[in-house]
Amino acid sequence: MGIFHNDQIDRIGISHCENAITKIGLIFREQPIRDYGIDAQIETINPKLHTHQENL
Repeated sequence: MGIFHNDQIDRIGISHCENAITKIGLIFREQPIRDYGIDAQIETINPKLHTHQENL
C-alpha cells in the first residue's frame, strides 16, 4: 500500500469531486501543491454580476 496507494486514492477522490462539481455548473480549481491540506477550491458563478466568488 504505502504512498503510491494513497496517491491513487487522492487522485480518485479529486477526480470524482471535479466531475460532480462541474456537472452542477460550478468551477472546480485544483490546488497543484501536494500536501495534507486543501486539494481544491470551488467557485460559484453569479450571472447577474458576471463575477466569480470563491467558497473555501
